Amino acid sequence: MRTPIAEHRCPTSGWSREAGYEIYPLSSERAEELWDALVAAGEPHGLLVTGPNIVRAVEQAISDTQYVTNSHVNPIEAGMGGMIDLDGAPFAGRDALRAVRDAGAARRTIGLVCDGPPFERMEEFWPLVAGGKEVGVVRWAVYSFALEANIAIALVDAAVADEAAFVVRAPDGDRAASVHELPFV
Repeated sequence: MRTPIAEHRCPTSGWSREAGYEIYPLSSERAEELWDALVAAGEPHGLLVTGPNIVRAVEQAISDTQYVTNSHVNPIEAGMGGMIDLDGAPFAGRDALRAVRDAGAARRTIGLVCDGPPFERMEEFWPLVAGGKEVGVVRWAVYSFALEANIAIALVDAAVADEAAFVVRAPDGDRAASVHELPFV
């Protein structure tokens, strides 16, 4: 019997909603001492120090954990336009983002559910094809144990319809894909 994914033994915190704790020291003056004390105190309890869980991040459409994955994408293309106040206080890049907003972004971020066996580790972007033509690029691709499916986040030409017959060109072969709302869960 599988344990439901929402069941945790400790509270969730932080951007990933992973089970665990985040600690924010008020300064870095004694940060190393604090780190060492926490690791030592946790050792008898099986403390596990980890980084972000990429599968859970993709399930939740959090795609900011690797710089290369988000290079050359503006916040509007990434689907975060609603989080930016382009009409408030000035900031670096505001005029450029206003121009994108006013003209309409050339690309958009979409979620995909893909056929085939579980994805292997993704080490570079994969082409996204529709109608025999490359229309975008898959920037994140994982097998979701929670959804029991391959899921991906892609950057696609804005003019391509969600109903297009998408094909992900994964290293192990082409995979049919259909659009799924973000976040996946």
